[in-house]
Amino acid sequence: MKKQIMLGLVLAATLGACNQNSNVTPTTTASAVAGAGRAATDSYGKGITITADQLPAAATAYLTTTYAGYTLIQAMQGTDRTGATFYAVVIEQNSIRYHLHFDDNGAFVAGKGGRGPGMNDANETTITADALPAAITTYLTTTYPGYVLVQAEQAADSAGVVIYYETVITANGKTFQLNFDPAGNLLKGGGGKGGHGGPGGGKPMGTSLTAAQLPATVTTYLTTNYSGYTFGQAYQATTRDGVTVYAVMITQNSTRYFLLFDANGAFVNVRTGKH
Repeated sequence: MKKQIMLGLVLAATLGACNQNSNVTPTTTASAVAGAGRAATDSYGKGITITADQLPAAATAYLTTTYAGYTLIQAMQGTDRTGATFYAVVIEQNSIRYHLHFDDNGAFVAGKGGRGPGMNDANETTITADALPAAITTYLTTTYPGYVLVQAEQAADSAGVVIYYETVITANGKTFQLNFDPAGNLLKGGGGKGGHGGPGGGKPMGTSLTAAQLPATVTTYLTTNYSGYTFGQAYQATTRDGVTVYAVMITQNSTRYFLLFDANGAFVNVRTGKH
């Protein structure tokens, strides 16, 4: 998803149509984020993921005061193009995600836009199919007969004005990601992450797989870390660099997880979304 999760789906950094994704382990709370030390990329520069307690105190105080009850999805420390240290976080509050930046001292820095650790600065909310504008539903039904909606998100600016809608669907054994403007018109080219490639402008994200077709290491990881999960969707894709990856969507305890694994089935990263 454009802000993202995209998981946008996003599961970015892997597929040609996706954003660069952050590396996060299944447990993502305001108090701790496991898996620190992994490489991460942000619009400000490159760095590594860190735990909540590694954020400057000023940054933590700002988040606690401004976004009471927030959940920390991702935190990173990096160096910008001028050599200055910065911190970037992705948090969720009331089903809305925020991508925020702080300077070396933990002071909040007004957003510059651009891609963050897995999502953009727009605030996204996962929505149900019936919350999509009728024009989008009509387009999908007409262009992708028999499609299955994997995820839909609505992105808004800081004032709550809708900027775009993002959908991930499967049709004819392939997964597509398509963005639409507030009126429900398909965004092509530079208008969003959808891009060209599918019959309606959506870029195919890979080949759909059943749970039984996943590498054994993937299944073992899911069973071990997400006990009792419900399988939703999986696909095998190739990155721009020709690397094979596996993307899997599951649900556990009413939370939707989008996980990425490498060609050997080793865990790479995850993002979450609520029903």
